Amino acid sequence: MKKIHFMFLSTVVVMLVFAGLFSNAALAQRHGRAWQDETVALEIKENRLYGAVRTPLAKDLFDMMEIALEDEYLALTTYLMIMEAYEATNPFASIARSEVRHIASLHKLFETYNLDIPEDRSAWFVELPASLVIAFETGIHAEIENIAMYQAFLNQDLPTNVRNVFSALMRASENHLKAFERGLEQTNNRKTSN
Repeated sequence: MKKIHFMFLSTVVVMLVFAGLFSNAALAQRHGRAWQDETVALEIKENRLYGAVRTPLAKDLFDMMEIALEDEYLALTTYLMIMEAYEATNPFASIARSEVRHIASLHKLFETYNLDIPEDRSAWFVELPASLVIAFETGIHAEIENIAMYQAFLNQDLPTNVRNVFSALMRASENHLKAFERGLEQTNNRKTSN
């Protein structure tokens, strides 16, 4: 059953790649402020400045949207990697499907404002957790950072459509946090009962 869930999610991601959601061709003409120069990109990678950790650096609406998208890219890549490495489906599969929807919601915002969609460079920043327990802890930490990021952004003056998307994504992250906390508890309980 686990393999069926993983195969389903893998199929969804492959379909999205072919549909252009994650394709480099569709992203080639991105806005480019953060990735304009490959030297800057490498410096950002070396300093691990990607996703929610960049929240304090947001200067405008584009920065907030870009950082939010990076963080959603990071979550999806991380959860797919965990599923593959540990053959873990729950709750990673359902949360990964949510991350695909979150990315699509943010892509729509970029399109609404006629901005090029930043490329997904999350694979540069993701490291496989050393165990399933650490994977759950990683998920918990990532969702806490994601919630804090959206709270910081929602304290700004935002257009209604952006506020609505950020609010919805923050609520989803609160649910993901609870799911990871339950998963960690269940995993620890199984370890202690064996």
